[in-house]
Amino acid sequence: MLRKLIYITVVLGVFNIPLSAQKSGDVIIKVSPDFDIRKTAGEYLDSPDLWPYILKYNEIKNLSDLQTGSSILIPQKEVRNMISRLKEADKSIQEAVLIGAKILADDLLNSAITSYHRALAEKDNMNFSFSEKSSVESIELAKKAYQQTKEIREKTIEAIISYKKGTAQKKFPSMLKWEDADIYENLNENDWARTLALSLAKITFHDLSQIKLNQNSQAVIQSSRFDQLDNKSTTKVKLEKGDAYAMLMNSPKKKFDLDIKGVKTKINSKYFWVEKSSGDSKFANYNGDITLAVKDSAVVVEKNQGSVVPDDGYPSEPKNLLPAPEILSPADFTTIGESNPVLNWTKINQAGSYWVEIASDPDFKMITDRYKEVKESVQASSLKSGVYYWHVCSVDNFGLPGSYSNFRTFIVGLDKNKPFLRVDSPPGNSVVTDNKIEITGATEVRCPVTVDGNNIIPDESGNFRIPQILKEGKNIITVVSENAGGIKNIVSKIVYCESDPIPKVTEKSIGLMKDSVKIITGSDYNLLDLETRALSRIEIKSANSGWSAATYSDTLGACRLTIPFIQSNETFILTVLTPAKFKRTILIELAKKNMKPEIILDGMVPYATNKSEATISGQVVNAKELLVNGEKVPVDGANRFVSKQILNKLNNSFELIAADTNGNISIVERNIKYDNNPPKLISHKLTKQSDGGTFYRLIVKAEDETSLKQSAEAEVIFGNEVRTEVLQYDPINKIYETVFNSESFEYPVIRNITLEDYLANRKTYTIRN
Repeated sequence: MLRKLIYITVVLGVFNIPLSAQKSGDVIIKVSPDFDIRKTAGEYLDSPDLWPYILKYNEIKNLSDLQTGSSILIPQKEVRNMISRLKEADKSIQEAVLIGAKILADDLLNSAITSYHRALAEKDNMNFSFSEKSSVESIELAKKAYQQTKEIREKTIEAIISYKKGTAQKKFPSMLKWEDADIYENLNENDWARTLALSLAKITFHDLSQIKLNQNSQAVIQSSRFDQLDNKSTTKVKLEKGDAYAMLMNSPKKKFDLDIKGVKTKINSKYFWVEKSSGDSKFANYNGDITLAVKDSAVVVEKNQGSVVPDDGYPSEPKNLLPAPEILSPADFTTIGESNPVLNWTKINQAGSYWVEIASDPDFKMITDRYKEVKESVQASSLKSGVYYWHVCSVDNFGLPGSYSNFRTFIVGLDKNKPFLRVDSPPGNSVVTDNKIEITGATEVRCPVTVDGNNIIPDESGNFRIPQILKEGKNIITVVSENAGGIKNIVSKIVYCESDPIPKVTEKSIGLMKDSVKIITGSDYNLLDLETRALSRIEIKSANSGWSAATYSDTLGACRLTIPFIQSNETFILTVLTPAKFKRTILIELAKKNMKPEIILDGMVPYATNKSEATISGQVVNAKELLVNGEKVPVDGANRFVSKQILNKLNNSFELIAADTNGNISIVERNIKYDNNPPKLISHKLTKQSDGGTFYRLIVKAEDETSLKQSAEAEVIFGNEVRTEVLQYDPINKIYETVFNSESFEYPVIRNITLEDYLANRKTYTIRN
């Protein structure tokens, strides 16, 4: 355990730290004899446990290497930015989940979650800049998932085709023939949908229920209604032929019925399979129960049971479905050097056949191959290089499929070596004045080549040649060669095209610059944010004072130049010389105007804090004096100021006024909430779930002066066992909630509840039972 080591003195100068090591937002401190590094980490990084990162940031291996009188950097801004981004990423993911992105934008959401977990891992490894980068990536992906889900759900209140493989078709009641259906296409009441051979499609409804039509299947959306007053949805689908899996969201406010000719169904299941053939209807249930009724005869099909209903007959007594086989080979994560691997599993007694699915994702949303009526093993066909997942289920002699096995993973690696690829012309980073060029090169025989997406067939020696039209400016030409195993070799060449002898020059605040421009400014230094042709030499010089400067534009044509204001009115000559030796000259007349004062704060003033003192600092421009709430604040020679304010109530308002000698003023107002009180526990309620099982629901209501954290904790006693349960905050209903399982026959007891807000105010409430 670390003992007393520290007392810090904040200093304005940099002592023995190289200026190149210091970043914006770093705090510089000087080590004194009583230095306490944990206290420093708690004050500047909001956590005393982050003290090792201070050592790492300053490239100090051991605590004993800290020397009295030396100076170290505290990366306060970097750490707080990272924590802020992590919170924003978590919030963005939760918002996407709540709107339904887990179903309608699953790939984007999973990528967002992966980036978020990577950000947490980088935080634990104290790679804070990488953590912030991963959080930003997670935020962007989560927002894309949210937007995609929102657009899909706003597009219809009935149903959409959310996934398809092969050919899916639809037909309106007024249409005479079928037409191909695109992904995310609407299906309305009385619309028909079908799949052709070797095809499948998923239909997602307004309440996020889904049915998966397997090949040669046909269904009609009989009704799909949403009652906005009662917030209830009712959906009814009729399966005309073929087979389908249903994954439902049944609840008191979400009702889903599946109509089979001659059979009345009452569905209390979230996952089942159904088939309609010319002679009978078959049902296999994997969750809850389904009631099948024909005339005055009815049966209840429980979990892992099935039933067959002959046409003009009665439902058979429910039969137990066969268990899933055990996968034998290939072994998990085996790499296979061929495109036709053989898949094997254990045999199940009484199994008439087996179904096998191969997918490119572990959720089996992207089905690659599906095999039915398999008697023994399966030999896959024509798989490309990549990672594959497969599982198998047993089908009894009545044609009822059981649950699928746990999946196995295998890797197809046909050719791990990239094909040979050489691009002879054009040379990289070349400059041409003709927009018509020819791309030539060579690759391996029988390897197809694409140039910017256009297919080329190389000759018998592997040589290729194709004409190309360039755009003005920077062109990235991408040549790709791919072998039979799907392995690609990619070569990119950058070519700059200058077909116009007069280069264009734009400035961010001016736009397209003419041969002569006038700029009126109030600053002593003026930034020109220019854009012209890439890699051009940019020179500017004063026609009055002789001052000059020069730079080059980057590969996108961007560059910046700062012009010092030497005289009240001055003329500058801007010269642009392009790589193709085209030249352009622009005259710039610079005139100065009077400017009113300006207040520039250092970063964001926090909107809330649990500390009783706040620091407001920054810089003033063109100001004689600065007042904060009517009191004069000293301004140093660099026009900087620091004002420390005592916070003594929930809302603290601050008015900053900068004034010049001419009576001009600028006003900046800020408000800081002061909250050092933990959240209040209002109520809690523990109830047993109504299904008669061992699940309990705990609801906690709390209040806070600023903002509650997204999670809370409850210590629960189960007989002789004590367990901590985590509750998630529901921002809509403003409650914390969790559901947990008690394996004990005794009713659980809540011992205490811990609440925390985002200002780290925390309190544990003991519950008197």
